[in-house]
Amino acid sequence: MQMINKKVKSVMALKNLPILLPLSGGFTLREPIITLNNHIKNYIKENNLIDATFFHGFPYADTSYGSSSILVLTDNDKELAEYVWEYRKHFLPEIISAKDAMDQAEEYTGDGYVLISEVSDNPGCGAPCDATHLLREILDRNLPKTIFSFIYDKEVVEFLHNHKIGDVVSFTLGDKIEKIHGEPIEIKDALIQTYQIENI
Repeated sequence: MQMINKKVKSVMALKNLPILLPLSGGFTLREPIITLNNHIKNYIKENNLIDATFFHGFPYADTSYGSSSILVLTDNDKELAEYVWEYRKHFLPEIISAKDAMDQAEEYTGDGYVLISEVSDNPGCGAPCDATHLLREILDRNLPKTIFSFIYDKEVVEFLHNHKIGDVVSFTLGDKIEKIHGEPIEIKDALIQTYQIENI
């Protein structure tokens, strides 16, 4: 309304930063992004800005111009962009192996569930979603009440659709697209069955 009544004349400024953040670093319900967003909110108030937004960018986009950026509705965004640039080291992800992830899961003693997400093989980012490292670790441990979902394997889906519940089948699962996400898993004498939620 202030813009319509000509009390405010907005000027939009965009500052691209030469960084690409990991997707896990952009989760807005936990650090480090919470501190950064709070700084931006305070900066808006302290400098009487109309608005300001930090765009994480998409690190898996296959383009030469991909980056994080600061968009500010004002006539100056230099200081805010510099803060984000200096803050970049906080976004370095802690990368652990499938073994370490399962070790941490087994140490959990709470009443809820443990969810492990492998963000590096995210089909929403263009990955094939057929990595086998985590599934292999889960199978090796043979833990009760463990669910794995999911691996994209068109050949296995077509194979299983030619069988019925109660059949015992063997097949090779995963790592069929790029051959860089772990060795295929040999599934032998697996029973096709259904589960009700209360049984899990």
